[in-house]
Amino acid sequence: MDTDAHVPDTLTRIRALPMVTVVGQKEPVNRTAKGNTILEVYIKFLPSSGNSYKNLLAIAKLVKSLPSLKIVRVISLEGRPILFKGQPIVV
Repeated sequence: MDTDAHVPDTLTRIRALPMVTVVGQKEPVNRTAKGNTILEVYIKFLPSSGNSYKNLLAIAKLVKSLPSLKIVRVISLEGRPILFKGQPIVV
């Protein structure tokens, strides 16, 4: 996230995305010495198909398309760590 981005505005933009039903902040904002801002959120959404990977990739791309966001990393699904072919899903 850009350093000048506001967390409440970012969460509101995520809530407005298609498929998204609930968004919340999991941890306090982490502002690094390099000027990056890390925001860990949870997103509950209504999947469009039965394929979990495609759904996660679709929602990650939607989130990434928002202003001020640089990288989206999927950490877990239904409380379980998630990997695809041994790698985290990063958009």
